[in-house]
Amino acid sequence: MRLWRLLALAMVAWLLHGAAQRSEFHSRTSSFDLTQARRFFPRATQVSPSEQDKEAEGVFDENGQLIGYLVNTAPQADLVIGYVGPNSVLVALDTESRVSGAELLSSGDTEAHVNAVRSDEGFWRRFVGWAPSREPMPKIDAVAGSTLTSLGIAEAVQKRLAGRVDSLRFPEPLTLKEVQALFPAAQTFRMENSRHGWYEVKSRAGAFLGFAVRTSPASDYVSGHSGPTESLVAVAPDGKTLLGVHLRRSYDTEDYVNSVREDATYLRQLTNFTVEQWATLDLKRAGLEGVSGATETSFAVAEGIRQRFAADAARPVPMLMRFKPRDWVLTGILAGSLVMTFSKWRGRRAVRLAWQVVLIGVFGLWCGDLISLALLAGWSRNGVNWQFAPSLVLLAAAALLVPWATRRQIYCHQLCPHGAAQEWLGRFKKLHIRLPLSLVKYLKLLPALLLVATIVVGLIRPHFDLAALEPFDAWALRGVVLAAAVIAGIGFLASLFVPMAYCRFGCPTGALLKFIRTTGSGDRFGLRDAGAVLLLAVGSSIVFWPSTHAAASVAESTVELHGTCFGTTWNVKTRGEVKDIAALQQRLATELERIESNFSHWRSNSATSRFNAARTTQPIEMPEELVRLIAQCLEMSRISDGAFDITVAPLVKAWGFGPGGVPPHAPTEDEVARLRSFTGWEKLKADTNANTLQKSHPELQIDLGAILQGYGADCLAKLLNASKQTNYLIDVGGEFLARGRWRVGIEDPAQPARSIRVLELENAALATSGTYRAKHSDGKKHWTHLINPHTGNPIEHDTTLLSVLHPSCASADAWATTLIVTGDGQAEALARTNGISTLMVTGGRVVTYQFPRDER
Repeated sequence: MRLWRLLALAMVAWLLHGAAQRSEFHSRTSSFDLTQARRFFPRATQVSPSEQDKEAEGVFDENGQLIGYLVNTAPQADLVIGYVGPNSVLVALDTESRVSGAELLSSGDTEAHVNAVRSDEGFWRRFVGWAPSREPMPKIDAVAGSTLTSLGIAEAVQKRLAGRVDSLRFPEPLTLKEVQALFPAAQTFRMENSRHGWYEVKSRAGAFLGFAVRTSPASDYVSGHSGPTESLVAVAPDGKTLLGVHLRRSYDTEDYVNSVREDATYLRQLTNFTVEQWATLDLKRAGLEGVSGATETSFAVAEGIRQRFAADAARPVPMLMRFKPRDWVLTGILAGSLVMTFSKWRGRRAVRLAWQVVLIGVFGLWCGDLISLALLAGWSRNGVNWQFAPSLVLLAAAALLVPWATRRQIYCHQLCPHGAAQEWLGRFKKLHIRLPLSLVKYLKLLPALLLVATIVVGLIRPHFDLAALEPFDAWALRGVVLAAAVIAGIGFLASLFVPMAYCRFGCPTGALLKFIRTTGSGDRFGLRDAGAVLLLAVGSSIVFWPSTHAAASVAESTVELHGTCFGTTWNVKTRGEVKDIAALQQRLATELERIESNFSHWRSNSATSRFNAARTTQPIEMPEELVRLIAQCLEMSRISDGAFDITVAPLVKAWGFGPGGVPPHAPTEDEVARLRSFTGWEKLKADTNANTLQKSHPELQIDLGAILQGYGADCLAKLLNASKQTNYLIDVGGEFLARGRWRVGIEDPAQPARSIRVLELENAALATSGTYRAKHSDGKKHWTHLINPHTGNPIEHDTTLLSVLHPSCASADAWATTLIVTGDGQAEALARTNGISTLMVTGGRVVTYQFPRDER
């Protein structure tokens, strides 16, 4: 029976892991937007994929000048576990690859621990200024109460940037021809796992010839006469002796670089020092003589080699386990609990009271990392955190194995600070009440039922934070989750009247430990075992049985395509086979370019710009597609009583959000009144039969920005459908369109790095408009990019974000703008009248109408 229960526990862990593997979490697309970029680079006007690093996004200013990069630690650091799960971190790098800042994008850790780290500004400041390719990582102090989560984040950043950082200036992969310049007999080479940029070189017969070592990225910012140079260094099989140096690509003056390449004496001189000597070499004292006529370039090559080996020497070797003072304390507590469990001391009142003080004060309030279902499920899903939490792993092992092997319940009786606190509260015997035995009989079933329910929730919704179902995260005093605090408070209050109320009638973790506990030689297959069999059967069906929305599609591989348009980025993810990825990428990019070049008033030769420039009130023949789109806009204007109005282009420009750039000051009331005299949707007519547009005022102009991104997503959907793609997610500047089932997130306007709502988007579009992103100021006042057509001024009300669900992305885009311009109570009434599913954030409150629930 003991083996069966251990096997059952292992099978539940396996099912949780399988459920997590089969679930794809898309809280947002992998591309970054301007809102995120401007938090680190205020001058940013565009974010687009980097040509040097496919996994980085370049940030550009208004002149098209590269000013930095944005990097996601995922997926490279997905195996780095914090408390119970991995973390995805956005890291901003300047053009010299120094960290400008970092923020948490998403986390698999518990909400209480994540909140504590998010709010600790000092923790995030420690990363700023670090040059990962040239310097060891700065000392990062853990966040009190969230030690494992904060250390996991730091490790993720280190792994992404220092563990496998690629050169942004020298991205070209190493070739066999280059290796053969140093090792003529070379036939194969492969990168070492432990040292990035070190390549093992072998002959045709498989003989190990030595190492080829790239000096980048450590040498990327060592400038010679006019730029850096990357070298390739041959190192003997002993890993110490240099055999030769070959110059790869260079940004320096070509003549100077060639002079160094051709100076065999100088290149041999560079091999006079070992790898260890290079790491601390003083070039002047070493007597290195530069190449005549190319002195700066030659010394830059030598300094690049020194930087390379100095960086290798400074980089710490990862350890399998890292015992910190906290771990020694917890190990001591574990040892003390073993003594209390297996000795007579547990029966001595004074000793037990002193021990409970230690548990509550040290284990509970100081550490805050209690054993819970959230912890065990997180490890099952993501792997056990051996590296950062060795003592917690030992505690969990003892909690499970001691009762399994010895019949003694070590954790519940001698380790859990939550139980110790309840025992203290139970000392007020005058408050005790006696529950009817018939009621107690049923109440005792609750922990087991809660255990089953928690496991089922974990299988159905693998990214649900199970910590919200137990009180233990309340001990993490910083960033405490309300649900955990409420459960803890109710449990403690109940324990005043019913001794150990939560432990006896509400603890699913205790039920798990009770299940695994042996009762001796008389142990028989009972009700709990039958329940476990049923649970495993149900769990297996959840994880492995095909469903209409998961099994077939999630198991398929995902292809991701991306690019830039409309001054922002687009991203398409599609599941299933794509016969020609490059061709599909080209078709998608071409379609968006067609739409932008024809319909965007930011393009001077577009049909829209030609119409705006025409100073006539006669009908003007326009492309059929444009006329139909404008007719749709005019219908939206009619429905919304003018809240949606594409003729506000002159007003948008006057407030600094048009092609003319930001004005030195806000427009005056007279200027706004003058511009309003030739705006208004009633002054524009669209004849879809004749394909003409007509102004009633010659200076009327249109701006399709409130619908164009959504329209672009609809056009991409048509193209994907024609390409036989049936399961995809389109993101054009934050407007989503899904075919199939995809998980997406809506930004929290108060904390844009986190999601205020995560939902399953299935065969629908999601568009969001907000006032917290694009803003201007003249030093006296701030204003948003959303203009109220009725006043000519930027909107000023408490609605900061509004999201709309609709079958059409263009319609969703237009409705999002319409409703946020309408604002507050009027928006809700308009949405209800027209049956529009909405989520709005007004005055900090989330108000929804026919909107899906949060799927976290």
